[in-house]
Amino acid sequence: MPRLVWFISGACLLLPPSVRAQNSATAAVFLRLPASTRALALGNVYPAQGGDEAAIFYNPGQLAGPNKLSAGMSVQRHIQSTRLATIAARHSLGAGVVGIGIHALDYGTTEEIAAEPAGGLGSPTGQAISATDFAAALAYAVKRGRFRAGGSVKVVRQQIAGSSGGTGALDAGVAVDFWKDAGIAISVNNIGGRITLSGTSAPIPETARLGIASPSERFGPLRARAVAEVVHERGQGAGAAGGAEMAWTASESVVLQGRVGASARRLSAASPISFGGGLEVRNFALDYAYQDFAALGATHRVGVRWWAKRK
Repeated sequence: MPRLVWFISGACLLLPPSVRAQNSATAAVFLRLPASTRALALGNVYPAQGGDEAAIFYNPGQLAGPNKLSAGMSVQRHIQSTRLATIAARHSLGAGVVGIGIHALDYGTTEEIAAEPAGGLGSPTGQAISATDFAAALAYAVKRGRFRAGGSVKVVRQQIAGSSGGTGALDAGVAVDFWKDAGIAISVNNIGGRITLSGTSAPIPETARLGIASPSERFGPLRARAVAEVVHERGQGAGAAGGAEMAWTASESVVLQGRVGASARRLSAASPISFGGGLEVRNFALDYAYQDFAALGATHRVGVRWWAKRK
């Protein structure tokens, strides 16, 4: 038990003092972290207009968007020694689209500290401990005209030192393109049970999202769009975020993209500003996103994607 307490205490240093007490009542806070390089660069807003396989962790209804056969993965060197990674894919199945995905946070390895009976910082035991969080999801989505809807089931697990726990969860979402390619989307995420670790039980962060995307505006070879989102989390209240994306069609098969985002949700020590870009060549894409964590340093996320061209 002492080693578990010390490891959790170290992880809490990643959060600003104003929310540490709130987060102590929530399990699996890694579910708040970005699951998409593109979304991170846009303030962790997943575009309401329709998207890619990463939609499985934002709005499963968006899996029924364009290019219904795609796969992608992204990796982020997060705070200190932690690493955040996501892998997802989707494929047409029957009247809709099936998606699978894994979202994981590896806290790395740290030295075990044994608590002193009289208090104090304790002393090292010479052993190493580690911690990992992950969520695995399976989703299905359908499209009817401009309307898309879908749902997912997922397993969420946490392992810290010698303790582990998990629960099931549900996501559901709808989206509609209401004018040109402008869209609006609504989703509910992490509707599930509680995770128990070392006798302590806490709920996962249930959230509701309302997002909107402007129509794409073309200026010669340039195309621009803005996105915005309001997110409400149980026990944390509501917050807003938004971003803008610009794409330059360099040739028939090459597209360059730039992105910037801002978020008013201060649930971590992250800067409210993020930015990044992407390069598409035929049916492959390389994406990058950057976010600063002040004294804790900067974080970089890189993702690669592939999709089958529509016939």
